[in-house]
Amino acid sequence: MATAPVFKSYDELQQDRARADHANACEAGIAEILRDREFAVIVPSKDSKLALIDFCRKYSGLEGAVPSLFLLREAKKHNYTAFQVAFEPYIKPISDQRQEIIFEIVVLLASGGNMSEADIANEKARLSNGWTLEALRRRLEQVKTAQRLAGLARKHGLDAVKNERAELRGDNVPQVAALLPERYSAQELKRLAREDYPAFKKLVRDFQGQVTSRLQGR
Repeated sequence: MATAPVFKSYDELQQDRARADHANACEAGIAEILRDREFAVIVPSKDSKLALIDFCRKYSGLEGAVPSLFLLREAKKHNYTAFQVAFEPYIKPISDQRQEIIFEIVVLLASGGNMSEADIANEKARLSNGWTLEALRRRLEQVKTAQRLAGLARKHGLDAVKNERAELRGDNVPQVAALLPERYSAQELKRLAREDYPAFKKLVRDFQGQVTSRLQGR
């Protein structure tokens, strides 16, 4: 079922978009860092990601700095001691991380009750044979998601699974629409329509029916 739109001012909507863009850029930069063998020893977590953002911000001197592989390499090179202090709690050898993730996957699969001891041993051997950290992490998330959906189906039926999938796709997130700024009175809109039609059309495109409502005095 469609949800009603949430209205915000144009400035608020722009701020939300800027924050979302920055968060997405940070996630992409952190993913790039953790794929690199030099920094793959950093275990991904909420705290370690915040530490990466903070360390790159302090090194660059820019409040909105986005972490990147180049920036972190430079920061580490010129601030090695500070790097060690900042990330020591989050560093673990790649081999140890791989074994821990493989163990967690195997335990989760075994808990499902649908795999024999031989199946579990084969899966462990398969995962131990050349899988990268990134691939193992994706596999772990797949197993967790599949088991969560299976649990929902058992407890609440298939409708609960459909709702969960809709949440994951963002289908149930209310639409956010910008409010037409107050400065665009009916008189101002008519002036734009006469003197700057492209600007008027852009307002119609961005704010849709709100322009019509404003022209009608609503």
